[in-house]
Amino acid sequence: MKSELNEEKLKNNDLVQINNQLEKELNEIKNKQTNFNLNQKNDEIEIVKLYKKIEELNEKLARYPFELLKGEKMITIIFTSVDNKIHYSMICKNSDIFTKLETELYKIYPEYIDKNNFFISKGERINKYKSLEQNNIHHNDIIVLNSVSSIIN
Repeated sequence: MKSELNEEKLKNNDLVQINNQLEKELNEIKNKQTNFNLNQKNDEIEIVKLYKKIEELNEKLARYPFELLKGEKMITIIFTSVDNKIHYSMICKNSDIFTKLETELYKIYPEYIDKNNFFISKGERINKYKSLEQNNIHHNDIIVLNSVSSIIN
């Protein structure tokens, strides 16, 4: 009986050790789960912050009339006319094709649409189908609208 008792004690000790090991592993798993949950909550908070930042940036971008791509610059050009009836500044991009700006100008001054117009900048005639940059037009440059009818008169 003593030997059986000793054998059972050994088994019991082994089981106690296994139980202690399993409890230790269980606690580690619980700690990892707790840390995971905390990290997940922190990540969720960070994601919400990033979404708010994105919304804020999109709101700021919406305030501008156009999007600047890499290499593009925002510039201001000033339109004037030979007859001095036009004095108008326009915000645009250096890559804008001149006809786009001409169209915008005619929305403000529709009386010039049906005239035979050409534009001059720094003494050079502007090619309407090229960009501002290609026409050597830069920030704060003055563009003069000339009408063939105003030159004849």
